[in-house]
Formats: sequence, C-alpha cells, structure tokens
Amino acid sequence: MPFSYRKSVKVGPLRVNFSKTGVGLSAGVKGFRVSTNSRGTYINAGRGGFSYRQKIGGPWGSSQSSPVARSTSTPSLPSAELVPLGSAPIRQLTAPAIAPQLQVMNQNLQGQRFEPRIFAISLVIACGLVLANMLGIAILVALVGFLAAILGTGVRQRTLELNYTLDTAAVQRFSAVQAGCERLAHAAAVSQITGYVASGGESLDDAGLLPELISRQSISMCRPDGSFPSVVKSNIASWQCILPAVTLIFLPDNLLVVAGSQCGAVPYADLRVDYSTMQVAERNVPPRDAPVLRQVWRYATKSGGPDLRYRSNEQLYLCEYGRLHLSSATGLDLWVLVSSQAAAQGFAAAFRHP
Repeated sequence: MPFSYRKSVKVGPLRVNFSKTGVGLSAGVKGFRVSTNSRGTYINAGRGGFSYRQKIGGPWGSSQSSPVARSTSTPSLPSAELVPLGSAPIRQLTAPAIAPQLQVMNQNLQGQRFEPRIFAISLVIACGLVLANMLGIAILVALVGFLAAILGTGVRQRTLELNYTLDTAAVQRFSAVQAGCERLAHAAAVSQITGYVASGGESLDDAGLLPELISRQSISMCRPDGSFPSVVKSNIASWQCILPAVTLIFLPDNLLVVAGSQCGAVPYADLRVDYSTMQVAERNVPPRDAPVLRQVWRYATKSGGPDLRYRSNEQLYLCEYGRLHLSSATGLDLWVLVSSQAAAQGFAAAFRHP
C-alpha cells in the first residue's frame, strides 16, 4: 500500500506545502487561491459548492517550454553594431582647385553671429535718452539693440549667386547630367543606405536580405523649376537631391554638397558613380518598378519552407534594386538604392567619363 505525505506551513500571506512530489507555494483569500508546484501553476476558485481549477503556467522555476509551443517573439540578432555609411566632413570634399570659391561660399552661408552696427546705433539712441533723464528707457533700448545685434544674421547675404556662360561642350555635359537626374526622379522609390548591421562579418550585400539589418532613409528629387528653396542662385536651373543629412545640387560644373551652414563641391571630373544591383527583402508591397525575384519566409528551413517554430513568421518580397555608389577621392561616400534598375543605370551613365 503506497504512502503519501502532505504538510502545510503558513508564512505570512503565503502557504508552503510539502509533499512527496516536492515543495509548492500558494497565496490568496477564502474562495480564491493561486498555487504553484512541480506540476505547474494553477488558479483555484470555489464558493457555495462550486469550484474552478485552471492551469495557467508550467512548473515554477522551470525554464523549459512546452515541446509543442511555437515562439511568438522575434529572436534577437547577434550582438553587433550598426556600420555607418557616410561621407567625410563637408568641407573636406572640396577639391583644392576650387577651395577659394568655397571659402567665400561658406562665409556667406554662416552669416554673422554679431552685427555691431545695430548695437552701435542702439547705444547712440540710449545715450540721447540718458541725457534726457530717461535712464530706464535708455537701458531698455540698449538691451534690445544688443539682442538684435546677436540675432542679426539675416542682415548679411546668405545666398551665393552663380552666373554661367556655357560653351557647346559644357552644354552637352550638363544636359547629360540633367537627363540622368530626370531618370532617377522617375523611379518609384529612392533611398540612401545610412548603415547596416554586420552581426557575423556580413557585407552590405548580405544585410539587404533581412529588413532589420539595413538602415534606409528616403530621398527626394527636386526639379529645376525653383519650387524648392536653395542657398544657390544661378542663371541656369539645376536639379537638387534632398538626402537626410545633405542636399546635392547638380550645377553645370560641380556637384555642390550643402549641409546646414557648410558646403563642399566635387568637380564632375572627380566624381565616380558606380552602378550595381542589390537584393533587398521588403515587408510591405514593393514599389511598382522593383523587380520581385520571389517571396521568401522570414524564418525559413534549409529547404526554403516556413519554420513552424515561429507563429509570427512572415513572407517577404525579395526584390533586386539598382544600387548607386557616389564617391570621390576627397571623401564623398554615398550609397543609394533605386527601385528601378533602368533609372539607376541611366543616372550612372550620365556621369561616366569618356
């Protein structure tokens, strides 16, 4: 005949239960208790002859999950840092041959932090008020003049005016640049690759296969019709490419790079635009002009089928985008994804040196 053992000890609001299967804990009030032991965690409720018992968890202290359960969370990526992709500081981009012109341009963009003329005029007025026994108003005028002098950056001209006279060869060259920008503007989606995660030594090409491994930000192309404000005025309208941190202005002779109060210029002779393709996995419906190679599972088996361990598994669209790499010897380093391969090829061809 088998023996059994059970002993309960009350410790404050808890009750410790000892039995041959192990130690259990329970807590609650009359008619409702929560208990946990080696078999699992249960809710026990009862009143007036009715009772209810429901298992709500596995054994306490156990880290093993049910063998039939599926993971509902996304496994974390291996420990890795985002590899940033970007250019050198703006002022370092300028070729030595055009550095003096850019120095004047940067001075115009920065403006003046202090306008002494405004402060001098306010001091003269304040002195007149002091002589008229109006000390309080004189102090107020001097203070207002000082603040206006600090904020007077708009007094100085902040727009660089460029006037071009182009010969036949320059016109042909600039027309090719404009045509390349026009083709890029027709792409459904253009974005800058600002970084990628290299968790196990992966390259940029590998990072595109998982959405969370690549960092992208949208790019806007602005037509040369004066609809977008610019720090440059010219007698020849130019395309502008608005990136997250900089603005690219495609002038007749240089690529002007503007970021806040700084700017740099890369002559087209020093600019390299390389074209390649890159496979990118998209969660949402891809752009209309992006070639879709196939649909893949976010968590797949070796055979390519869905990994049934993950309830949140999703199908991704594996697309093949056009990729542009804008670079120069002075430190320009921009990576751009284009949904249309033809648009990216056309843009790169416009900067191909003979």
